[in-house]
Amino acid sequence: MRVKVLAVMLLFAAVPCLAQEKIGEVVDGLFVDSARPDAVEILGNGSERREFVVVEPDSGFVKLHFTDFALGAGESLTVRDGGYKALETFDGKGIRETGSFWAMSVPGDTVILDFKSRGTGSFTVDRVARGFADPFQIESTCPGNGNDYTGVACAGNLSGPGSYLTPDLKGAVAHLRFVKESGGVYYCSGSVVSADGHLLTNEHCFSDHNQAQCDSYEVYFKREDPDCSATRGVMGPMLRCTQLVKYNYELDYALFQMDGYPGQHLTLTDRPLTVGEDLFVIQHPHGYPKKVSEDVVLLTKVEGRAPDTDLSYQAETAGGSSGSPVFDGNGHVIGLHHFGGCSDTEGNQGVRMELILPEIADIINAPATRTAGVR
Repeated sequence: MRVKVLAVMLLFAAVPCLAQEKIGEVVDGLFVDSARPDAVEILGNGSERREFVVVEPDSGFVKLHFTDFALGAGESLTVRDGGYKALETFDGKGIRETGSFWAMSVPGDTVILDFKSRGTGSFTVDRVARGFADPFQIESTCPGNGNDYTGVACAGNLSGPGSYLTPDLKGAVAHLRFVKESGGVYYCSGSVVSADGHLLTNEHCFSDHNQAQCDSYEVYFKREDPDCSATRGVMGPMLRCTQLVKYNYELDYALFQMDGYPGQHLTLTDRPLTVGEDLFVIQHPHGYPKKVSEDVVLLTKVEGRAPDTDLSYQAETAGGSSGSPVFDGNGHVIGLHHFGGCSDTEGNQGVRMELILPEIADIINAPATRTAGVR
């Protein structure tokens, strides 16, 4: 990594901003009633196909919330995009058999529901989350040269993390999409920290602290682009949140259980840090395909949500980078990124892992019960 002049990193006066990003809004209403299809096709044997179309013009994505979901034997509901590609299929009472849940986001402005009915099941769609066409708002660009985030496929061009940016490190970092009770849809980042599928992100990315928010989570892996484009790339395979396990407001972390294990997880360290040591951040700024930015430790202890909870650095981030792991030069996680707001004298901030790890070590080090695999 480049050598950075450290004489300017003395005062932290500005108030940093949370590095999550609002990317959509939630609207309530009766959008779909299973008794009122847009089209019906008789299939024979007492069954029929009912089709429903939900269009939210100019939306970047559409995400549907189902309620009173109860399908009978032999019935199923498939969520399709506007090109009729199948994304998810539900039966019974849907996710966790609760009858009330969020489906995954559908790219574009059109969702098609394909209901194979035998006349016994029913459901309604009572909420729609629609993505902004141009959501990006928050930047945390930093002064100096060489610290711009770049696509992970090009990280070998960086002077520091290129040799440490292994498939295991990249594969354990995820792009998160979720709904808040306040009515917005947000991006964050997170990382797998146990062989049992525990994911670590910020508390402010899970601030409702309830099962409804857990159910809204979409956790995407392998969101990368081989050409290192800023914006292109597929979402990659997805896992869901099954349970919020632990959180801490002052340390701004949330640990939750996923319904699978992607095959890689990170190593956390609680060792003390040294000013000037190398670090890098793997992240999904703006929800883009995976990026990496590099820097050094500016200050080892600065105020976050409580005194001395954070470290600071001028590795670049953006809205959606909240919850990204901050690595040392050996590829071990030393911080959890959560605040942006870089300037000539101030850095972005992450919570010190030496404070977080003692609170979650017993959980993430327990014997694993899950096998690798994502949908």
